[in-house]
Amino acid sequence: MTSVAFVPFEDLYPDGAFRAGVQWLGDQEGSPLLLLDQLSVYNQNRVWQERARDITVASLRTLSRSEWQGGPVVAAWPSEDLLQRVSRELSFGRATAVCVLMYGDAAYQDAWLQANNARHAETGAPYEGTAWALPPVVERAVGWIADTVNKSTGFSHPSDHDKAVLVLEQLRLRGHTFDVQALYARALVHGLQPKSARELSDLGDRLAKGRPSRVSNRGLLRSDLVQRWEAEINGG
Repeated sequence: MTSVAFVPFEDLYPDGAFRAGVQWLGDQEGSPLLLLDQLSVYNQNRVWQERARDITVASLRTLSRSEWQGGPVVAAWPSEDLLQRVSRELSFGRATAVCVLMYGDAAYQDAWLQANNARHAETGAPYEGTAWALPPVVERAVGWIADTVNKSTGFSHPSDHDKAVLVLEQLRLRGHTFDVQALYARALVHGLQPKSARELSDLGDRLAKGRPSRVSNRGLLRSDLVQRWEAEINGG
């Protein structure tokens, strides 16, 4: 598995975090990449430009036009969209190692670092964040959804969308409640990309707020699927 490291937000000011990221890149093999959401702050900082003179620097918009073909990546103060792109590079095998310069304590970042078994860039200590947990039956449901969805299209395909909604509806009807952020975090652990994990948690949030999503084909799933999982988990 590709190694993922992190530089804690609370430990270092931006200049220090940037220096730590560049140092981490220097310890890796392959063509280094510094990836940011936008290049504006970097372009205004001559010190950063000097430190990164031998590193490919790109934003979400410019990465596809850069010369970088693969190697270690520093994801600097990432948005959820940037982590989505990093996950894509990991799945394609182009990112050989990743170091995240943390941005505050955003929940999406916390979940992503946990899902990718991140370790401190300097000490190697494992990342410790929020203990996201789901009830056993909900955990089983999230794993099932993640295993059956088309990873490349996510829930944009009608049948994958419908199956996810139907499972979430069955969970609610059977009295299983859950925290939607925990749903997001555990979906990442089960292999969904950040965008798909967010879509799933949004579907769960809509149902929790009494706003059901449209389903085109309710015959896709057995109506007792969640009930069967309950029996299996309870040894019935």
